[in-house]
Amino acid sequence: MDAKLLKFVYKNGTFVQQVLLKEGLAKVYRPYLNKCPSKDLIQQAEAEAKEQRLGIWSDTKFVNPWEYRTLSKK
Repeated sequence: MDAKLLKFVYKNGTFVQQVLLKEGLAKVYRPYLNKCPSKDLIQQAEAEAKEQRLGIWSDTKFVNPWEYRTLSKK
């Protein structure tokens, strides 16, 4: 995936990626993090969810999507 294809989604002024991360419904994909202008914001949202064990952070069997795709090809 080309980092140029990354997009930021807002709805009514709300940064959707931040909400998903904060609720533990998504995970930061670190390979593109340095190119992200909202890097600090999304890292903080993920850290809060992780600390509170929300969503995926409470699931001991959760597999990262990028790892799952690799495993499912085998």
